[in-house]
Amino acid sequence: MARIQLVAVLVFYFLISPAFGGTKECPSLLEALGDDVVVADLSGMFDSYPLESLLSSDPEKNLAALHPHIVMDSSQVLWHLIEREESKRIIEPNFKSRKINIWPMLSRGIELKRTGKPRLIIDQYEAIDELVSYIRSRARGDRKGKFLLFKGPTGTGKTEFLVILSELAQELALSDPDYYEFTFEWVGLENVPYLKTYARVVGNGRPIRNPMQRSPLTLLPPEIQEKVVELANPRVQELIGYKAQPVLQRDPQTSEIIDAILQHELSAEEAATLSPSRYVEVLGKYVQIVRKKKDPNAPPSVVRFQGRHPQWSKIFFEESIPLMQVYTSGSALSYMYTGTFPRADGGGLFLDEFFRNPQGLLDTALELMENGVLDFGGAPPMALDVVPIASSNDESIEDSLDNGPSKAILDRARVFPMRQPINPHSVAKTAILMMGVGKFKMKDLSKKSSKLEPLDINKVFTVPDENGELLWPEDRYAIYYSANKDQDVLISPHSLTLLGLTVAATRIVTDPKEIADFGEELDLRNVNEYGQYFYDSKGRMQVVMGQTDPGPTVRRTLDNLTKLLQEGQSGIMARKAEEWLRRSIELSKYNENTVTPALVDRAFDQLMKEGGLEPGNGETRSRWFEEHNKMKEAFLLQLLTRDVQAVLSGDRGRVDRLYNEIVAEIVALANDDKSKKVLEPGGGERPINFGRLQKIAKHYREKNGKDLAYGEIRNFRAQVVDPSQEYVPLKRAIEAFLLESELDTQAMGEIHDYFDGKSVGRDARERARQAEKLLDGSGYNTQSFKEALKLITQLRTRIEMRRNGI
Repeated sequence: MARIQLVAVLVFYFLISPAFGGTKECPSLLEALGDDVVVADLSGMFDSYPLESLLSSDPEKNLAALHPHIVMDSSQVLWHLIEREESKRIIEPNFKSRKINIWPMLSRGIELKRTGKPRLIIDQYEAIDELVSYIRSRARGDRKGKFLLFKGPTGTGKTEFLVILSELAQELALSDPDYYEFTFEWVGLENVPYLKTYARVVGNGRPIRNPMQRSPLTLLPPEIQEKVVELANPRVQELIGYKAQPVLQRDPQTSEIIDAILQHELSAEEAATLSPSRYVEVLGKYVQIVRKKKDPNAPPSVVRFQGRHPQWSKIFFEESIPLMQVYTSGSALSYMYTGTFPRADGGGLFLDEFFRNPQGLLDTALELMENGVLDFGGAPPMALDVVPIASSNDESIEDSLDNGPSKAILDRARVFPMRQPINPHSVAKTAILMMGVGKFKMKDLSKKSSKLEPLDINKVFTVPDENGELLWPEDRYAIYYSANKDQDVLISPHSLTLLGLTVAATRIVTDPKEIADFGEELDLRNVNEYGQYFYDSKGRMQVVMGQTDPGPTVRRTLDNLTKLLQEGQSGIMARKAEEWLRRSIELSKYNENTVTPALVDRAFDQLMKEGGLEPGNGETRSRWFEEHNKMKEAFLLQLLTRDVQAVLSGDRGRVDRLYNEIVAEIVALANDDKSKKVLEPGGGERPINFGRLQKIAKHYREKNGKDLAYGEIRNFRAQVVDPSQEYVPLKRAIEAFLLESELDTQAMGEIHDYFDGKSVGRDARERARQAEKLLDGSGYNTQSFKEALKLITQLRTRIEMRRNGI
């Protein structure tokens, strides 16, 4: 009632004030139609507006021109949200074989002020770009194309698209006038005899908001709608680059209510000659324009698999028994429009596990996708304004090929794959996101007195830069899990790396038989020549992790192969990776509140024995164990040893200096194979260390499957624009050389004993004490460093025993 009084006061103010009303000061769009009506001025901000606020011919005073979402449809509203930040062209991060678009709004995500929680989609750059292209084509008016159908396993971020856009729209609708959204409410319907029951049951004395939250533009006659859209169009084009595609159709309830009001207010003779101004005057008594209300707790517009007995009322319309007793079954007033489909009006609608649903739901959805009409049961058909997106797993799509009706629907879909990421970086980032970023903290290792602060997931695990590079937290941030207010669990360096590597390795395909099936699409001679990257998970991960560069031809072939093999369709799924991380954290209470790679290893062993990671048959189980052990030996050993060497020597720049020395020696020999000395940067000469160079060449051959070519390094240095750019395969070989030559097993054992409280010699004690001072700044604590020493020894011993055939 207070709102009704407010509107009455506003209208009266507009009528009596020459500054805010009158056709001369604020001309009406109705003048062109030969009518005249007082229009509202919008120089202030109000809770509600009269219908006349859409009628000013002055763009500075017309509600639709000021807030253009009133004349945009769902696809244009979504596009307006997405293009808020322009896409960036980057090199694809897995194989760096091509360029792709990345949309920051979705890949970096948003952090909601309301909840403080980040929402983002990890990896899936091509799928995001496909979705954006689909929405953009609809926003510019192309509705003849096929609907978009994503195929792939659960946990790939399909529904996150709409969640992000929906929550962003909700936040911007409260803060940015360009994104304000408006609908309308009915007032005084109890005064219309036909609508008394509806007003009592639905409103109970309060204003009745349009259940679809449709634009108030739909209330106006067509000739006025056209002029409102024309007035708002310049602003729409400025914002989104396209002309407005307004929703002009009224929903069935609104049409029925307006007919009842006009019949009540007008005589038959007046109704037959009803002018636009008189129409606005009559309808304005019963309607007020208001800002849209969005329930922050409302579930996203996602229709999930319904099973054999769908709850149709929750999907479409729900019959109201009290209203059914008064109105006919064909009346729109007999139904409550609270289902997922009608609730999605004005936004996106996601149909999950699409082809598993009953045929009735599929047929109804197809009618909506093709014609924009929702027609189900006895309720009146409704024009629905939604952007429909569907998803299905591969098996359901295969089954639909043998099902006539489903096959017809599939033919109308543009199918695009979405797979689990095969990049360890994305795997680790997803596991943290799924557990809840708010449960984690971080410490900046570049600051000596840095305190724990809430984890920024995009700082810790970066979004790829223009060169496709992804940064891990190691050497930059320490990660903590907040178990409770008084206790934080340290996630020590490379714990998440091991998890990410193993999960990614189980998702890739290295079976020669499966690869051979694509002989026509691939040059198998190229595949066989560089078999270590195709048939060995170690070689594949070295490429993905950027530890080796097999050249552009191999990288392009790998990029193509991962799509052909549908990599990411199988292996350890996202929710199981989250479970693995959760188990590791649970075990940390028995490990000085520290998650270490050794603890992650133990959690993996437990879950595999329990079947918690769902390895399926014995052959798969055996392969997963093999991949896990391979990742430990091929990557974890190198990473841990490098950290330990850096802490014990107190010199993290040693690798970089040695790299520069070796490059200088190689370039000298490439220019003259009889060279004995190289020039120093500051002048003078030094002898080439041929013994060291020979050992590094051995490591290079082991890691890259080919000999170290001096000319190749020289040409690389000559071609790079940035002098700081490094030849990664050589850098890795140098790291391996240092790890082998400067860290002996005996020294590590003694330092481990010191940290274990045992008596050790003076040299070991001094070395360990010096290391203790550096632990905090390296992301380690005593427990994790001690376990790193022990695990290095174990892995080295295992490798040595295998070499000796033990």
